[in-house]
Amino acid sequence: MICYIIIRPFSSQFMKNTQIYRDQNISFNQLDNLFLSHTNLIDLRAPIEVARGGISEAINSPLLNNDERHLIGITYKKNGKKAAISLGESIVSGEAREKRIESWVESINNRTNTALFCARGGLRSFTAQGWLRHRGIHVPRIEGGYKTLRAHLLKSLGGALIKTNFFLIGGRTGSAKTHLLGKLANKIDLEKIANHRGSAFGRRATPQPAQSTFENQIALELMRLNNTPRPFIFLEDEGSSIGSVALPAALFEKMGTSKLAVVDEDINYRTQTILEDYVISNLRELRTKFTSKRETEAAFSSFLLDNLERIKKRLGGVLYKEIRALMQDCLNDYSDLMKHQTWIRILLMEYYDPMYDYQIKKKSARIIFQGNSQDFSQWAADIESAS
Repeated sequence: MICYIIIRPFSSQFMKNTQIYRDQNISFNQLDNLFLSHTNLIDLRAPIEVARGGISEAINSPLLNNDERHLIGITYKKNGKKAAISLGESIVSGEAREKRIESWVESINNRTNTALFCARGGLRSFTAQGWLRHRGIHVPRIEGGYKTLRAHLLKSLGGALIKTNFFLIGGRTGSAKTHLLGKLANKIDLEKIANHRGSAFGRRATPQPAQSTFENQIALELMRLNNTPRPFIFLEDEGSSIGSVALPAALFEKMGTSKLAVVDEDINYRTQTILEDYVISNLRELRTKFTSKRETEAAFSSFLLDNLERIKKRLGGVLYKEIRALMQDCLNDYSDLMKHQTWIRILLMEYYDPMYDYQIKKKSARIIFQGNSQDFSQWAADIESAS
């Protein structure tokens, strides 16, 4: 279940539509106000639950950690609810209890609106609510917990897609579409939400979100954008999936009929973009993850070579061997990262460009703009200001 903590002072929008519920429940039809007011969310569930799906903006501050939740679950199945509650009270008591309360209080402090939730609104929500009440913090709870939040966001997504118009940004790989998207006001960055840059080499140093977490964040961003009426929202033209996560079917279907702006850049520009976004940037991320140079370089080598291996069949044996040899030569010398442009250029011209040329022919009737990055920025600024 979800428990929501409302801490004074409230935002004007929240106060206009919501009362101070204190220890009462908050119903399904009041969730929009909480999301739109950018409520600070504290997720009481164990990390293993959050990994399966959650709200990406939420702070995970669990009542029970993974091992504690597992032990209590076994006790519940074997000996029933009373025994499970008794075990929980003994595990989370004394210093452990105080540390968890302090963690919640720290997350609440200095934030206008705060809310906490668990899975379905059961004992964890009720327990945390009581502990916080003893600290003078009154916690209204949401009926149905995370399960209710998830259902609400999916319903919201379905309704929003019916009334939303999208403009897609397309173009060959390396045209800096994501960078152009980032400069716009009316946009949703699907690759940012997916924590993946797209393409076979799009993996980041940190893992992608769960499928449901990905869907939840899309729904949330679309809800917030649509709260202020606007004639269109920009998206990058994507396939049905971004790395390991799939676009919601209804969204992908809507994108398939949306107008398309095509960004054209030459091979030199695109090679440099890929070098920065997929080589230099990834190496920079890995250097923050690993402490030693040896570990960083080993991880980076695996990143490039493993991703190339994934498209081996589509490349064909001859092209694969050529690119792999060039890539390995670059990986043997970290003193000059510019050398990576050799294999990047070949991969773009011999693999990605032919795929793009085939796909764009099927979308030609939907193209409403075509030009370079500078032209696109001016065109997009003009239509955003006109709206």
